[in-house]
Amino acid sequence: MIRRCEQGDLEAICEIVNDAAEAYRCVIPADRWHDPYMSREELRREIKAGVVFWGYEAEGELVGVMGIQDVGDVTLIRHAYVRAACQRKGVGGKLLRHLCGLTDKPILIGTWADAEWAVRFYEKHGFRLVTREEKDRLLRKYWSIPPRQVETSVVLAGPRWFQSSRSKPEPVAHRFLSPVVHPWGLLSVATMLAGAATVAGLLGRVSWLLELASHFRVQYLCVLLLGGAAFAVRRKWWSLGFTAGFAVVNLFLVLSLYLGPAPVAGAGPDLRALLINVNVANRQHETVAEYIASASPDVIVLLEVNENWLSQLGALREDYPLWLQAPRGGNFGIALLSRLPVTGAIRVIGDVPVPSIVAQVHVHGRRLGLIATHVVPPAGAANAARRRNQLRALAELAGSWSEEVVVLGDLNCTPWSPLFHDLLREGKLKDARKGHGLKPTWPAGWPFLWIPIDQCLVSGRIEVKGFTVGPDVGSDHYPVLVELSLPPPVGGAEVRP
Repeated sequence: MIRRCEQGDLEAICEIVNDAAEAYRCVIPADRWHDPYMSREELRREIKAGVVFWGYEAEGELVGVMGIQDVGDVTLIRHAYVRAACQRKGVGGKLLRHLCGLTDKPILIGTWADAEWAVRFYEKHGFRLVTREEKDRLLRKYWSIPPRQVETSVVLAGPRWFQSSRSKPEPVAHRFLSPVVHPWGLLSVATMLAGAATVAGLLGRVSWLLELASHFRVQYLCVLLLGGAAFAVRRKWWSLGFTAGFAVVNLFLVLSLYLGPAPVAGAGPDLRALLINVNVANRQHETVAEYIASASPDVIVLLEVNENWLSQLGALREDYPLWLQAPRGGNFGIALLSRLPVTGAIRVIGDVPVPSIVAQVHVHGRRLGLIATHVVPPAGAANAARRRNQLRALAELAGSWSEEVVVLGDLNCTPWSPLFHDLLREGKLKDARKGHGLKPTWPAGWPFLWIPIDQCLVSGRIEVKGFTVGPDVGSDHYPVLVELSLPPPVGGAEVRP
């Protein structure tokens, strides 16, 4: 039932206004928000100024209020609020239609610019936004509000206002192209995109473009958590539910890297292997050499090395006398440095003419296969197809070894990619990162974009004692240092590259 509010309703009106105004807490500029949003004294002043409140009563309780105020040649709709528990049940619409029927004058409504749900509500009932220039004039003429509130508000007008030819509604295209960006709207769009990308990444086998969406699970999770918090504050429960669902998917995928078998206590590692994509344009040769000295690995895989890089690191030959190398002028030079006995060859894996190293390392009387490689990045459909072929060929090669094998390289692929899972399955490999956490390696210096694309994969009987990401060495990649324990030798067949 809709009825005019009386003196005895003042307490209920204040309660409804302040309850519903919580949705505006993060929308209203901080310098305009106050708590409570409407005090009893302010309500009395509004009524004294001519605002007449009408209420919607359900089961004997006032659940919604809306004010109407005649100001000269127009009528204003003021202070429209519905209890949070009774929203989305048509209460506001019924009150608005009733108040519109009480006047023959043009009707104007003011609200906060960032409260897009309120704007949509009034638009649904036939009101249209006036232009920003007209808005400023109307707010100063018909409302008594400070300049800051004029700046952060909008005005909607009913059909009679526009029929009087006083003004024209703001064009939809103008509103869409407006340079004013509302943070809530921007966050809502980002949240929807993160949800869509979450699903797209799960369909990575369908298209290379969808596969690209599989790599940024942490970023999606952060955006979805922020969006979920925003939806909770604004009581958009359906949106919060969908957002929470997408967030759970990403959270599960991220946490899966932290779940794995704990290293077995006992003797130290049999092998320390270091992977560094040095970046051919990097000039911090001494930084790289110092880090190698401090890490003291047994074998080193260097990616993106050219002749200059190998020359600058020449002093390492004293500790690492055995080198297999294929320097290149571009981004695909590669080298293997070892202090342990090693034999091997430069190979091309897949149909891309970039060098990889396939070797056998003798580790304390045991033979270990080692594949060092750099997979092309998926920059475009053609390179994405080449990367897929490289990963398939890598899986075939790793799966064919008769003894244990380690794969070290920049695979331009994260553990969440379906191509990565295919590589593990077909190559009979496991991810050394599993159980050690996220460990992002690229791009160095850009934390929000960090993803783990530098990989160490091992065959099933190798135990991963440690997986560490090194410091910034001037490259766009961080180094990866792994500590591995090898199983006792089985049989006498020699692993041949």
